[in-house]
Order: sequence, then C-alpha cells, then structure tokens
Amino acid sequence: MTAEVRKFVDSYREKPIPVITVKEFIKQHNHEIWRTCFDCLHHFDLRNELEIDRCPKCKSKNIK
Repeated sequence: MTAEVRKFVDSYREKPIPVITVKEFIKQHNHEIWRTCFDCLHHFDLRNELEIDRCPKCKSKNIK
C-alpha cells in the first residue's frame, strides 16, 4: 500500500501548476470587491468588470 501512495504522490508532484492571471483570480473570488471612482463617484463591483484598472463608466484610473 505504501508503494501505491508513494507512486500517487510522485505523479501528483509532477503535474504542472496552472498559471492564473490576476483577472481570473478576481473573477473566481467568491465575494464582491467594491471600488469607487473618484472622478464620477461611480460605485461598482470589480469582479463584474472586464477592465480591472479603470472605471467602467468614465474609464478613469482614479479608483480606490
């Protein structure tokens, strides 16, 4: 039995680790990430947006 476990552990260790981008991580995050644009005062959930560095309404980068 231990030889089978060792074989499984070794095969698992050899599997490549999937590369994940910041955008994919934010989309998979399980709760909302709210941001506010300081130019137009638009309040939005960052997970639902395609561009994570700009306001979806006015395209400003002045968000926090």
